Amino acid sequence: MGPGRPDIALGRYRLGRLLGRGATSAVYVAEDIHSGRTVAVKTIPASPDLLSRIEVEIRAAQRLEHPNIVRLLDWGRGSELVYLVWELVDGPSLGKACSERRPTTGWATQRIMEVLAALEHAHSRDIVHRDVKPENILIDANGHARLADFGVARLTDHATMTSVGSLVGTIAYMSPEQARALTVGPPSDVYSACVVLYELLAGVNPLAGASTADTARRAAMGDITPLQDVRADLPHSLADAVTRGLARNPDDRPTARELRHDLDAAINGAREHVQRQQRLRRVRDPAISLVATGLAAAAVLCGLSNLHAGEIAIGASAAGATALRWPRLAAIVVALATVLLVGRTSIGAAILAAIGLSAMIATGWQWPRRLGAPLVAVAAGWVGLLPLACMLSAGIKSTRERVWAIVCGLALTFSWELWTGRPLLLGPAASRPASEVLAGVRDPAAAIHRVQVLLSGSWWIVWGAAGLLVAALAAPLVLRARPGTQRVLACLGWAVAVGGIAVVGLPDPAVGLAAVAPSAILIVVWAVRPWRTLSRIGAEPRSATLRGPI
Repeated sequence: MGPGRPDIALGRYRLGRLLGRGATSAVYVAEDIHSGRTVAVKTIPASPDLLSRIEVEIRAAQRLEHPNIVRLLDWGRGSELVYLVWELVDGPSLGKACSERRPTTGWATQRIMEVLAALEHAHSRDIVHRDVKPENILIDANGHARLADFGVARLTDHATMTSVGSLVGTIAYMSPEQARALTVGPPSDVYSACVVLYELLAGVNPLAGASTADTARRAAMGDITPLQDVRADLPHSLADAVTRGLARNPDDRPTARELRHDLDAAINGAREHVQRQQRLRRVRDPAISLVATGLAAAAVLCGLSNLHAGEIAIGASAAGATALRWPRLAAIVVALATVLLVGRTSIGAAILAAIGLSAMIATGWQWPRRLGAPLVAVAAGWVGLLPLACMLSAGIKSTRERVWAIVCGLALTFSWELWTGRPLLLGPAASRPASEVLAGVRDPAAAIHRVQVLLSGSWWIVWGAAGLLVAALAAPLVLRARPGTQRVLACLGWAVAVGGIAVVGLPDPAVGLAAVAPSAILIVVWAVRPWRTLSRIGAEPRSATLRGPI
């Protein structure tokens, strides 16, 4: 037992281990020997200079009854100590919980919404907490946030506690008015809660400086980098809600209730967006598999036989339908048919095709719905949109899957151009199609040698493929840019870079630029989104003071 600490407090609470210690208080786990309940007992020296603060904490706690606020169960005074008996929250503080691993956006926002609900309740009872920080937010056994420690709270109807020039609270979470030792109200608690949420989402306290003085200066100035600049991937509605809560002027901040509703709308909107993307993905991947496999089957059937258009359509439809149910089987069948088609011209080339297609199917075996995706690059090359297909590959979230789709797509496009002699990459095709050069060749080694000779004067094909590969790998950085000027500049930069590859590195810049231009225009138009501006042109102006249009 510590010095000056009795075994039994207030005649009924047996004190146990120390939970934590503050500047003037200590909190212990205790057992209520009357009921057997485990509680938390806070001990504070009964000195005259602390009695007014203790009185405010007790008065504040007695007014509060909310599921997200730790309840005061009992209190009393001994000869040397004042005892506050609190409900014991069986869980860590928010700060400790998040020090072990970074919380998800949804979890962090939900916890602060619970804190705001607690603050809304306190503010409705004329209580300002004044020390909202991660250490004063406890996470209970059910994972919910519980606001604790109203030791420096201010009762707005208790004039003796409204002392301008008295700095209370934790500097790194203070509002500008609080850091300047001015009178604070409910907007100050909203500001502090937003600082906590900012820290949870960004992984860094936005007010923390190199020293205490620097932190105090930043807090007094409200010097905070916008959350969107730190986490560009966050939903804009969420980042904007946090920014509004961090307004320097208290009058510009939303109330706890308003901010809670804004955060709820932002999270629900983000959740609905994710659900829409998941539904789209469930439809998109099978559709790509169906269309790509069907088109590939149609091309193979055209080359294998003299079937009528209707018969080819039936065969392609059957292959596409098979890809919906058994995508791996469909990919294998199409690959075998392709090898047979090439084998009619060159056994050596067919062996090389079999090795390449087997490698592609084997490496993409774990993503069956993606097995037809590389064929999209070939189709895009036919209509002059190969760079756009490379850009859209950024929509594949998995890096390994994205790299596989890009490499396989460019490899198939390169092989098709080489075999048919049709220019699909950023420059002209080889001097002769490989189907002519390899006719009758049975040895794979001889086929490789003839291809090398064929490409000896067509190095720009490899240059174009390499440039598109780099552009495709850089595409996610462009698509993640913040909408507006940042995204427009990123898309312009991407388009200029791809155009530079076509103009500088190819023997015929006009041909290369023509191959890039359609995709570049579409990407820039997507970034600018002129249809949004057009939709606003015809909108009736609204009055700032009256409801409805002028």
